[in-house]
Amino acid sequence: MLKYLFFLLYCTLTLHAQNTDVLEQSYFLDAKHSVKVSDIYSKKVALIPMTKKNTTLGFKKETVWIYVKVRNKTKQQLSNVIQFTYPLHDFIDVYMYDDSKITERYRTGDLTKFQTRKIKTNDFIIPYKIAPKETKTIIFKINSQSALNIEMNFLSQNEYLSKLNNKNILYGIYYGAVLIMLLYNFILFFIIKERVYLYYVAFHFANLFTQLGLNGLAFEYFYPAYPLLNTIFIPVTFALSNYYIIKFALNFLEFQKLKTKFSRYFQLLSFLSIVALLFAFILPYATIIVLIVFLSMITVLSLFITGVYILKRYKTEASKFFVIAWSFMLLGIFVEEAHNLGFLASSFITSYASQIGAFIELTLLSIALAYRYNTLFISLTKTKADLVILNKSLEEKVQERTQSLDEKNKHLHLEVTNKNILLRELYHRVKNNLQIISSLLSLQSKRIKDKEAKILFLESISRIKSIAMIHEKLYASDNLQVISMQNYTQDLISELQQSFSDRDIQFKIMCDTIHLNLEVGVPIGLIINELVTNSLKYAFNDTQENKIISIKMIRNSDKSFTLTISDNGRGANISTIKDGFGFKLLEFLASYQLKGKIETNGGSGITHKITFSEEFLI
Repeated sequence: MLKYLFFLLYCTLTLHAQNTDVLEQSYFLDAKHSVKVSDIYSKKVALIPMTKKNTTLGFKKETVWIYVKVRNKTKQQLSNVIQFTYPLHDFIDVYMYDDSKITERYRTGDLTKFQTRKIKTNDFIIPYKIAPKETKTIIFKINSQSALNIEMNFLSQNEYLSKLNNKNILYGIYYGAVLIMLLYNFILFFIIKERVYLYYVAFHFANLFTQLGLNGLAFEYFYPAYPLLNTIFIPVTFALSNYYIIKFALNFLEFQKLKTKFSRYFQLLSFLSIVALLFAFILPYATIIVLIVFLSMITVLSLFITGVYILKRYKTEASKFFVIAWSFMLLGIFVEEAHNLGFLASSFITSYASQIGAFIELTLLSIALAYRYNTLFISLTKTKADLVILNKSLEEKVQERTQSLDEKNKHLHLEVTNKNILLRELYHRVKNNLQIISSLLSLQSKRIKDKEAKILFLESISRIKSIAMIHEKLYASDNLQVISMQNYTQDLISELQQSFSDRDIQFKIMCDTIHLNLEVGVPIGLIINELVTNSLKYAFNDTQENKIISIKMIRNSDKSFTLTISDNGRGANISTIKDGFGFKLLEFLASYQLKGKIETNGGSGITHKITFSEEFLI
C-alpha cells in the first residue's frame, strides 16, 4: 500500500512533458497596469526569468505577465497542456501566438464561471496543439487578489490525465480518511454528550471546507455557476475554523478546571474570529484573507504555547497529545503560509503542508479523544463494578437493618397494643366511676327538699355526664387520642333532650369535621352542656312556639374554629348573665383554660360565640 502511495506521489510531482522543450519562461510585474500584450511579445519590457525560487510572489496588486515559448522536438503533432499549480487566480487571460499573430484568446480564472474552462478540473489547464518541430509562444496575463503563485507544469494531455487521476485518488484517500474520523468522533459525541467531540468535528469540518476552497474543489463541486462566492467561501470557512479550534482547545485542555490566565485572551481571539467572519461579506478578499491568515497564525501559535505551558505546569495527558499534534499542525500551517507569501519555493510539501499537518493533527487528536473515551469507559466500568460491590454490601446491611427494625416494630406494636388496652381500661373505669358519682348524686338529690339546692345537684350531674360521655366515646373509638366533635355533640344534645323532654324544643346542629384531644374536648363539652342547659332552663316561656336552640361548630379560613350556641328565646340582660355562676364557669373554661374569645349578645334570644385558635385542632 505504501509503495503504491509513493508511486502516486512521484507521478503527481511530474513537471515537464518529455516530448517538449520549454525554451523560455519569464514574467513581468506591471505596477501601472499599462503594459499591452504586444509589449510582452516584442519584449519591450524587461522580463524576469522564472525559477522555482521566484514563482511564489505573495500578495501583490500588480498585473503579472508571463511569457512562455515551447518547441515540439518530435516529428508528430502534439496535444499538450500547461498546468497552473495554484487554483485561486481571479483572472487569467490567455494569448496564443502563431507567426507573431494572436490565433486564440480567452479568459479563465476562479472569478469566471467554471463551465468556461477548457478542461473541467479544479486546476487551471491551458490546452494547446503544436506541430512537429514547431515553436509556439503563449502569453498569460494574471490579475488576482489571492497570493500570486505562478508556478506551471508543462505536460502532455495523457500525462496530465494520469497525474489528475493519481491526484484524485490521493484526494479520495485523504478526504475519505478525514470524513471517517470525523464521523467516528461525531458518533462519540452522541454517546458521551461531551462538547469537546462536537467542537473537534466542527473545527475539522470547517478546516476541511477551507482546504476544499484552497484546492479549487469547492468551486468545482459546490457552486460552479457562482464564481463570486470564491471571495467569501474561503474567508468564512477560515474564520469558522479559527473559532472552533479555540473552542476545542479550551475544552480539550480543560481550561475551566485548571483556571488558567489565558481564558480572556482566547475569548478575545474567538470574538475576533466572529468579527472576521462578518467582515468577509464586506471587505475585499485581498484585505480580509491577509487579516484572517494573520489571526489564524496568532491563534495557532498561542494555542501551542498554552499547550506547552499546561504540559509543563500540570502534566495532563490531554496536553501531551495536544502539544505533539499541534506541533505538526503549526509546522504545516507556517510552511504553507510562508510558501503562499513567497518565502518558500513551491514543492509538493510546501503546497500541501497545511493539509499534511492537519491530517497528522487530526489523526493524533482523534487518537487522543479515543484514549479519553477509553479512559472514561474504563473508569465507568470500574465505578460500575465498585457500585455492584457497594450495592451488595448495602443490600446486606439493609437486610440486617430491616430484620432489626422488624423486631423493634414487633416489640413496639406489642407495647402500643398493651398501652391501648390499658388506656381503654382507664377510660372505661373513669366513665364507670363518673357514672357511679352521677348516680350517687342523683340519689342524693331526691332527698333534698330545697329547690335551689336540688337544681345545683342536677346541674352538677349533667356536667359529670358530659365528661363521662367523652370517656365513653374514647373508649369506643379506634383512635384513643382523638374525639370527633360532630358525633360527640350529637350524643350530648340527645342526652340533654331526654332530660328536658317536656319543653318541646327543636335543636339545629351544624358541625364541621373537627377532631380534638381529651384535654380540649372535656372543657368544650362542659361549655356546650352549660350553655345549652341554660337555654333549656331559662330561654323560653310556656306560651312561646317554635322554640329553637342552634349549635354550630365550624372551621374558619384562618384555621381557627368557632363554637356558636344561640336560641330564639326571650333574651336576657347581659350584665345579669355575666354575674351568674354558669357564665363564670364558661369564662374560666373558654378564656383561661382554652384561651378562647367570647362574644355574647342578648337581644332577641341569646347568642354565645366563642373562637378558639388553630393550635387545638388535630
